[in-house]
Amino acid sequence: MPIQLRYDKNSDILYASLTGVVTMADFKNSILELSENTEFASNVDSLVDVSQMEFNDVDTSFLKEVIAMEKQNPGRQGARVAYIADSNLNYGMLRMYEGLADNIAKTSKVFRTVSEGEAWIMGSKSNKNPPQSNNT
Repeated sequence: MPIQLRYDKNSDILYASLTGVVTMADFKNSILELSENTEFASNVDSLVDVSQMEFNDVDTSFLKEVIAMEKQNPGRQGARVAYIADSNLNYGMLRMYEGLADNIAKTSKVFRTVSEGEAWIMGSKSNKNPPQSNNT
């Protein structure tokens, strides 16, 4: 399967690994799986690693179709998504995706390494949920 999902309860991060050729049907199935899952919130923060995905057939129209599918899934609103792309081609295509998807209600950023993406998500979590005061 070209899209593998794994949820880490400890960090509350959904990890997605995309490998080889990923089709529109694969994206649709993945979005459906996310919407039907009860293990985690639909807007769970995610780390999407596309380092092993083939981008040879990915163009602007492909990206726009993915974005259109995402717009039909409002449950992802508020999610933070770190995209991992280690090659120049993958990185550039994801930066184009970011620009095209600027009106989707989620925050995303492209990184070169998993550790950079995890650090961004975890830093965002601590900023989003500051420690509670124990003053009584």
